[in-house]
Amino acid sequence: MGQALGPIGDLLTRQPAGGSQPGSNAGPSFVLRTVHALPHKTAAWHLLCERFEELAGYTDELASQTGEAALARAAKALWGVRASLTQI
Repeated sequence: MGQALGPIGDLLTRQPAGGSQPGSNAGPSFVLRTVHALPHKTAAWHLLCERFEELAGYTDELASQTGEAALARAAKALWGVRASLTQI
């Protein structure tokens, strides 16, 4: 997971924070939208696999659109996490 989050974190912290904060860089918010416990282990693994597949796909798409090598590395790492979840 660190192989995916490291490149994304590096990229995010180099982005401008916005017009109201000239000279400042952005950063991740670390906000969780919702966290719900799943009642069954099998359902939890299916959901994790699905979410990592979505995240890897979105990261791949963004890497293609921007040409950012850091995003391509992150996508590759996320696909690796996704693959490892199917082996558990």
